[in-house]
Amino acid sequence: MLTDPIREFLQKPLTARMSTIDPNGYPHTVPVWFALDGDEVVVISVSDTAKVGHIRANPKGAITIGGDLSDGGGYQLKGKFSIEPDP
Repeated sequence: MLTDPIREFLQKPLTARMSTIDPNGYPHTVPVWFALDGDEVVVISVSDTAKVGHIRANPKGAITIGGDLSDGGGYQLKGKFSIEPDP
């Protein structure tokens, strides 16, 4: 559950860094745009990218948002990613 200060921070137009686990067990980190939907961080991607393939094989990962000097801080969210079809 996201607290109000975290939710407020995530409303800023920031680039996130999304880390998935590649087939060799190493992190695969890429910059992504995100949106907040309730307590979920949503990332839109085409289905044939490496990160989507990694999530299909192993849903564990993390998203880091902020952390630059101008942001005033940052957050890392760890958990399991899920893939949902485009509505």
